[in-house]
Amino acid sequence: MKERRKDPRVAATLDIIVDAPVCGSVTLKTANLSKSGVFLISNGFPLPEPGDIVSLGLGEFALVDQSLMLPAMVARKTDRGIGVKYLAD
Repeated sequence: MKERRKDPRVAATLDIIVDAPVCGSVTLKTANLSKSGVFLISNGFPLPEPGDIVSLGLGEFALVDQSLMLPAMVARKTDRGIGVKYLAD
């Protein structure tokens, strides 16, 4: 199967704050990330649906300064979590 992603993924475990109407503000772990997006593991939290817009922040930094939140769109949802695409340049 041909890889459709334009940016290579890197395995990484980081705490990311996800802010969305369906789940409020929750901290999820990354499974992998790239220059264009990230896959977040659900940990049992309700998750937004593909096409939904969310805000992402890097752990404690986002709690201190909301301007550090990055807009993203949910690109896919699985039983394991969500893949999101960054919307900011």
